[in-house]
Formats: sequence, C-alpha cells, structure tokens
Amino acid sequence: IPNILYVLDLRVTSPDGGMVYANRSLSTLLGYPEHLDDEFGMQGVLLSCLHPDDWPVYTKMLRDISELPDGRVIETEYRLLDAQGAWRWMRGRDLVFKRDVDGSVMQAVGLIEDVQHNKQLQTEIQAERDFAQLVLSTLGQGVAVFEVGAAVASAHGAALGTSSLTSATNTGASAGMNPTKEWIVSVRL
Repeated sequence: IPNILYVLDLRVTSPDGGMVYANRSLSTLLGYPEHLDDEFGMQGVLLSCLHPDDWPVYTKMLRDISELPDGRVIETEYRLLDAQGAWRWMRGRDLVFKRDVDGSVMQAVGLIEDVQHNKQLQTEIQAERDFAQLVLSTLGQGVAVFEVGAAVASAHGAALGTSSLTSATNTGASAGMNPTKEWIVSVRL
C-alpha cells in the first residue's frame, strides 16, 4: 500500500501524538530518514512539516474528529514539506474507530495519501481550459460539442445561440460523419 494507514488515540497527548498503529513511515514517504518517526512520532513529523497556511485546516480536522458521527469520513487536504524542500499535497481521510462508554471518540482510523500528482494534473487541465477559452474569445469563434445522436452537449463563445449549430449537425450527418461518435464543430461568425 503506498498510502499510510493509521490508528490515532485522541486521548493521548504524548510526543508521538497518540499514534497507536501506522503501516508505513510518514518521514520515509516525504524522503526523510525513517528514524524521525521513532524520535518524534508520526504526528510530530506531520506537524513539523505542515505548511503554515494549512494549520487551520489541520487543527479543524482534529477538532471535527472528536464530534464525528459513526460512519462519516472527514477528508482534508494539506501540504507537507518533503526532504527536497518541495511542498507535497496530501489527502487525509479519517473516521471514528473506537468510542468510550460515554460515546466520546477515543480512536480514529485514517489514511494519508500523497495526491501531489493529482494536483499537478488538475492545474495543467485548468491551464489548458483557460488557454482554450482565451483563444476562443480572441478569435471570435465558438465551439460546440456534440454527443451520441448529435445532441449539443456544450457550446462556447460564438456557438451559443447560433442557428448554425442545427445546420452543422445536419451537414455533418449528411457528409457521412458517424453521429454515434462525439465530434466538435467550430462555428465562425
């Protein structure tokens, strides 16, 4: 498992942060020597590597766990500093593992997942969308996307509200284009 699965005892305030179990070392995931988890505890490593802007998000997550109903998962994203000096996005998911006789949360089970690659892809996709929108706005053109059966799935720019979409659909179908495949039509003003 590339992710870190752990059990955290919320009642313990020791340096290791009440970590009862972890299947992997957080320090190793971040490229640091594994002994740091032994010296400072996984929670200590996490807190020392946490991005300053993400402290409120992380402390809110810790507070929310204590009030979490059974079966509900808290999902939190935060950045941790790796051994190369880069900030890596992590996603934490936590849920109640054990309650005491009064019903208070004693332990939570959680998963830490490195989502840096996902964040980079999201950023690249958004940049491509922004660029495409800029090009369409600059050229005064529009784009319409057709789905199966030649229904308009989405239209942007000059393609919005134009009657050319109907003729483009008919022309495409009569020109031998396969209407069962998604295709894009550019409409020029």
